[in-house]
Amino acid sequence: MNNLNVVVNKIQDILAQTKITTFELPQIVVVGEQSSGKSSVLESIVKMDFLPRGNNIVTRRPLILQLNKIQTYKKEKKKSSSSKRNEINKEKEKKKKGKNNLGISSPDTVNLTLIDLPGLTNNPILNQKKDLPERIYKMVVQYIRNPKSLILCVIPANIDIANSRAYKLAKEIDPRGERTLGILTKIDLMDEGTNARDILFGKVLPLKYGYVPVFNRSQKQIKKNISVKESIKLEKIFFQNHQSYKDISKRCGTKYLSKRLSELFTKRMEIFLPEIRKKVTLFRIKWEEELKTFEQSKIEGNNSTFLMKLIFEFSKKNSDLINGVDLFEDEHMKFLQGGSRINYIFYEIFTNYIQKVDPLEGLTEKELILLMKNSKGPKKTLFIPDKTFEILVKTKLEQFRAPSQSCVKSVFRELESIIISKIKVDQLSRFKLLKEKIIQKSINYLNSLVNPCLDFVNQTIDTELAFINLNHPDFKKPTHLVSRMTQSKQTDLQKQKVPNQQQKLQKKQNQRQKQQQQQQLKHRLNNNNHNSFLKSPSPNMFIGMLREYEQLDSYSYNELKIQQQQLQSTKRDNLSIPKNIQDFSIQEYEKQEIRMLKDLLINYVDIVKIKLIDTIPKIIMHLLVNKLADNLQNVLIQKLYKPKKIDILLAENPEIARKRKNCERKVHAYRKAEKILSQDISQILD
Repeated sequence: MNNLNVVVNKIQDILAQTKITTFELPQIVVVGEQSSGKSSVLESIVKMDFLPRGNNIVTRRPLILQLNKIQTYKKEKKKSSSSKRNEINKEKEKKKKGKNNLGISSPDTVNLTLIDLPGLTNNPILNQKKDLPERIYKMVVQYIRNPKSLILCVIPANIDIANSRAYKLAKEIDPRGERTLGILTKIDLMDEGTNARDILFGKVLPLKYGYVPVFNRSQKQIKKNISVKESIKLEKIFFQNHQSYKDISKRCGTKYLSKRLSELFTKRMEIFLPEIRKKVTLFRIKWEEELKTFEQSKIEGNNSTFLMKLIFEFSKKNSDLINGVDLFEDEHMKFLQGGSRINYIFYEIFTNYIQKVDPLEGLTEKELILLMKNSKGPKKTLFIPDKTFEILVKTKLEQFRAPSQSCVKSVFRELESIIISKIKVDQLSRFKLLKEKIIQKSINYLNSLVNPCLDFVNQTIDTELAFINLNHPDFKKPTHLVSRMTQSKQTDLQKQKVPNQQQKLQKKQNQRQKQQQQQQLKHRLNNNNHNSFLKSPSPNMFIGMLREYEQLDSYSYNELKIQQQQLQSTKRDNLSIPKNIQDFSIQEYEKQEIRMLKDLLINYVDIVKIKLIDTIPKIIMHLLVNKLADNLQNVLIQKLYKPKKIDILLAENPEIARKRKNCERKVHAYRKAEKILSQDISQILD
């Protein structure tokens, strides 16, 4: 049965040499607080004084103890306790990180594999990092989480077990206590009149595998150089003679603990051995497949041909990704890739943006009227001036320049991403320098295509701005608005004529009345002159004549006064014209002109939208995407195919060489482990 531990130790050695840390084997993990007596327990099991001691934390990293029971020592293999301690110290100096494997073969020990971890502590002591307690805690958790492991929980018997950090942690990871064995140390230091029987019989904080009490050397005994073997003898005497434990002394002490651990460890090996064999085989197959990829990537033929092959594969992969041919990877069914992303830029981002541009956004009715009036000058026109329409159209068309340029840059970034991170050529990863050069030259060529493409896009916008084609076949003038606008303008003119005609009629009536009054006055004067020869002048007659003259003069004076007032009013208005005229009346026909202008603007801008949505993607495809796909191979050959530099470019990537060697070591390790486990299980368990 104990041969199983030998198997585990051999496999553990193989994995440790290859630095394989992901393979979980059954282990016994020793957990305890600092100064809980953990080191004394291990030395008692090994029956050798070999661990470093001190008041501070002396175990700073995991120590794997591989115990192997032998019949007798070989002279050349026998080592003293002090030499063992020196060996551990040397190993710690060699390995600043990771874990140490220490194999101990002795006739006095048992076949076991134990992992000693640093003691749990609450606070760092002087000259220690503040996060040390937390780091130790995480390390312990990492080891005891392995479901195949047994947790050897070391607890001082002279404290409340429920408050032990080691017990709390074991309970946290193994809440049912199904793989935890409790070790009660310092049992001789319990208060007088107390004992640990309730704990040992499972009445307090029970565990599946129970508790084992041990009696270790005190510091005083260590100073007196009492050996571990002598301490074990004293331990036996202590339990046999102690009133509380003599009836259960056979289940107490280090000897029983070693036997119990060996039994539990063997049972766990029997449970997990088939799984371990299967796992070793799976890992061996995995790394053999990985190794094949390195062997297949060996250069076939001469370097020149091989370089051409890699350039061809890279260029083809680039073209395939753009054209949607390379669809074999899993991620192609999860996200848009390559050319489909470019299509998304064209018709989901660029097209939607252009279509959402509102030709009337930011234009108020007042601004449009001002623009029209300013375009007309002092004249009144029958229709909207072309100048007004062109100003508005050009302002709106200029807004399409930025999104068109942005579309070019977005496609450029997608092509750049394909070159840098999306193209996967298996063999190319071996040659770091060549890969860097291929990517560099590809990006350089792509950069050289961007500015010509941007220039063409700008020229397209400039072309639209250069000539507003009012005769475009799709440009439909709203004739119903034209007729309505003309009718409205005539109505406004008629309204202006009516008050003018009324004024003229009134003026004629006034003139006619004046003439009649003058005729009547002349007639009376003539009659009076004739009568003056017949009669003497009467004062009343002169008074009447005077009044008639006054009435006539008064009418002329009032008319003149009105004319003077009108002239003065005109002069005053001319003097009070404001510097910036913003308030003015809007005629009905002008409102019709605004509606017509809006319709024309929307109509023409929509025509340009359709044209740009169609033209800009074509420009980008022609000058950027297709040129890259069609010419990349020739560019790379021209830039990289230099006979004197081919060998330099095909120098293997040191990182790939390291990975290949690591892969070879793992294949060798798993083959060796598989060979060890290939023996008949029943034969091993004999």
